Amino acid sequence: MTERLITCTHCRSKIPHGANVCSGCRAEIEYGTPNIVLLLALLIPGILGFSFVKYLHANVDFSNTALWTIWGVITVAGFGVLAWGMAKVFKNRIEFTRQKNK
Repeated sequence: MTERLITCTHCRSKIPHGANVCSGCRAEIEYGTPNIVLLLALLIPGILGFSFVKYLHANVDFSNTALWTIWGVITVAGFGVLAWGMAKVFKNRIEFTRQKNK
């Protein structure tokens, strides 16, 4: 079985897939979903869930415990669905980042 190689976008070195650092130019390698996208995948359902719970609080007689539970379920379920979807979207993403000279 042959090892899958990737090419550094900075120095054109061939590196084994799964490496964390380029052996040629020392660029850091990141795979998969960017962290900022995962943060958004958490914030979006959290904010939408909060808006929905705020609406329920104003219009329906629910206890605070029930409202917090609804918010938690919306946030966790929404994050799970968005994180799963983003994992599919970014499954082939490979990003090389070189440190700036100090």
